[in-house]
Amino acid sequence: MSRLSKIMILVFSLIFTHQTTMSQTVCNDVVLDIKEDPSIEFVFDNMRDYFSGIVKEGVITLKVDVEDLTPSLNTCKWKLIMEVNNSPELGTTNDEWVEDFLYTSNPSPLAPQIDILNIKISNSCLTPISDGFQFFDINGDQIPIIEDATINNPSSPCTSNVIVNGAGNYKTNYDQYIFKVAFKISPTLTYSPGVYHLRIDFKLIEDI
Repeated sequence: MSRLSKIMILVFSLIFTHQTTMSQTVCNDVVLDIKEDPSIEFVFDNMRDYFSGIVKEGVITLKVDVEDLTPSLNTCKWKLIMEVNNSPELGTTNDEWVEDFLYTSNPSPLAPQIDILNIKISNSCLTPISDGFQFFDINGDQIPIIEDATINNPSSPCTSNVIVNGAGNYKTNYDQYIFKVAFKISPTLTYSPGVYHLRIDFKLIEDI
């Protein structure tokens, strides 16, 4: 397969963070862990990838561990969201990737749009709200993975397509508290060649 000259190469880097928010009102502890590398890279240097896209499956795994403050009351619930950040403090337009380096001298380069990034969250019990590819539009956009709902505790065996948001953990209910993350980027030949990045924040929040 022929390679493109450097002037046509696009490189996209994704940086990941994970955060927990806990008031200890109904939950004793909420823990979110990311397994694997906290950053991944997409390199577009041939025509097939530009138009068909690059998919990276299972490069990030989210592990959830939530304890109930008062187990007998069964009041602990949580939500899991992801949020995009494109460093607006650097002057980045709110719907574009952050520019790190350009392979062009064009005085008016065209930066990639945030919405070319597609993300899919899944697990073997189908507990996420959506198990298809989704996208962000602008900086600060949030996509819910597990949302505010009536408390549903883990079941064994699991019940497919039921959102689980009660106390539990990935060690005893791996199929409901472990989430696989897949990414797809299809840039076509629209944007200026160069190196760009985005940050994706995964947030586990005690839901009160």
